[in-house]
Amino acid sequence: MSSYNDEDEDEVQNSFYVEQFLTLFDELGHCSEIEQKKKVEEMNEAMKEMNEEEFGTMDRKNLFEEVNKMIEEKKMTMKNSLLLLKYIGCFVNMKMIRSGCFINSLLCQRLTKTALKEEKKKKNRDEKLQIDIIECYFLLLDNYDRIPKELLTIYVKCILKYAANKEENEEVQKDVEMALLALGNIGANQKIEKGLYLNEIKEIIKYHQEHHNLTQLACQSAWQFLIYRFQVDRNLEDAIVNELHFVKEATRELEELVRSLEWKREEEEKEEKKEKKEKKERSAESEIMIIERWLRSLDVYFFVCKYQTKEHEGLVECVVRVFWATRACQGSIARLCFQLFHAMIKSQASQIDCLLDKGAIGVALSEVVRSEVAKEEASGCLYVFRGLAKRLSVKSEKEREEAKRKELKRKVIEMMEEEGYEDWLVSLCFIAFFNSYVFRNNRRIIKYLVFV
Repeated sequence: MSSYNDEDEDEVQNSFYVEQFLTLFDELGHCSEIEQKKKVEEMNEAMKEMNEEEFGTMDRKNLFEEVNKMIEEKKMTMKNSLLLLKYIGCFVNMKMIRSGCFINSLLCQRLTKTALKEEKKKKNRDEKLQIDIIECYFLLLDNYDRIPKELLTIYVKCILKYAANKEENEEVQKDVEMALLALGNIGANQKIEKGLYLNEIKEIIKYHQEHHNLTQLACQSAWQFLIYRFQVDRNLEDAIVNELHFVKEATRELEELVRSLEWKREEEEKEEKKEKKEKKERSAESEIMIIERWLRSLDVYFFVCKYQTKEHEGLVECVVRVFWATRACQGSIARLCFQLFHAMIKSQASQIDCLLDKGAIGVALSEVVRSEVAKEEASGCLYVFRGLAKRLSVKSEKEREEAKRKELKRKVIEMMEEEGYEDWLVSLCFIAFFNSYVFRNNRRIIKYLVFV
């Protein structure tokens, strides 16, 4: 009889993929170019099975050094090296984790020199090599990394040109997706002049809105790049809100992703064989990750945006649907939904009656009073109500607005009383589920949350 319980078996199985990845990596310098490519693809398959903790056990700094050494010693081709780096970059991007130390590595210096060398060529430039290097560079960036202005100017211009390809075939779609995924990883701390990107990214988004030529990931990545720019340049608000209609676009994409998830769940329920069920579950991972990316981009948007539009109503309904569609199996999305509701409540671009009428407040209330709710989710729910209480406590000089505020406050309090919210708040559940900071300041927080 095995000495491992189910949890131990999962842990042993998961660590197997890390060992497989590292074993294949050690073999790369001792095989032909064709065999190398096959092993790199096998490494990618092993990496897909890892979770964030397993990936974190690998020494990426040493891995980058070894790749650089193999290129220098001609034990690994540049083409296969870039393929491996793209796979790693895609993994850390979709999992939203740090790649670790790439920008300060000798490998980064080598790739930068090679890309700039191609840029300076007037004839016989290898544009595919250049774009592959730029994609790896952007994909492996961490949020805090600073890119030299000269490099940023050259790289952004080059990748936008590549991402603007409008040919309608699967191979081009994948190339454009990779380019936009890399572009979307350029954080808000990187200052880019509007003249360098705005017309180009607007054209890419507008063309997609008319022809639907981008993949779901490519569309989200294009918007993510623009929303990051919006975070530091509020002059983009008119273009994002009124010209490109970001909220309407995000709502449409999220609804399509949720429909896909619901369809796959129905298919899973029809399957009888366990292997097929597991395959279906893995096939839904991409939708889950893209939904998470949209929710994070929307959170940034509401942090900055001040315009109120009718499109927000549809978005609130959509996020409520996202929550219910993923609640049972995706706690991370539930927390992002509550985080987004909190951002909406704090934003001048949102109206409280919309959040109330479209179900956002009801979702937060129904979840916070569930005894089995996770600590992180309870914390998120409580902050929703704290923000709501603050917003409804601000008195207006205008009689009509003041009357509306009082009516909304009355509706929220009645909803809380029906759900037993105040009883839950003062029970032991509050102490058990909410974080220590709030507990230390519980009198002030309770004052907000029960609308005293």
